[in-house]
Amino acid sequence: MSSFPRNFDHRVVFVSAESGLGAGFIVEEGIITSWHVVSDCQNPLIIMWDGSQLESSVVRHDFITDLALLKFKAHQDISRFSISSGTKFGEKVRMIGHPWGEPWVLVDGKVLLPNTLLPTSDSLISIFHAPGFSGSPVFNESEEVVGVLKAGLGPAITTNAKAIRAFLDE
Repeated sequence: MSSFPRNFDHRVVFVSAESGLGAGFIVEEGIITSWHVVSDCQNPLIIMWDGSQLESSVVRHDFITDLALLKFKAHQDISRFSISSGTKFGEKVRMIGHPWGEPWVLVDGKVLLPNTLLPTSDSLISIFHAPGFSGSPVFNESEEVVGVLKAGLGPAITTNAKAIRAFLDE
């Protein structure tokens, strides 16, 4: 695990729902997280990097891609992630999340199966996964999101950038 780069602290959030904690990240349209993190809660609590708490609401979700879009009212100007156009085999990636409730843990990995090699909306990455990482952004060296972590026992399964963009464009 790597130390946390300070320039990400405004873009990654805790997402607290009735079933537990996950992660999410800020994009122009709102906050993206995994649907299974918030499926039991219409108004998840968002915990920002500075400990401030914001209410949010689930405005859209997709069971197949395991994505949810949350709307919230920002009390400050917040930087946002952009979405990548895709990944390549062996590409270096990083992920920030909250495993077991630990704040802002950064892990490194590589793309094992990019979205171009799978017939689904998934990609596989060689990254550590634990409860609390669900909904975490996986991003490339250009700091563009290439996936959202949804599951993993061994290689982590992410919803890929193409599926994220399609979800946001609905």
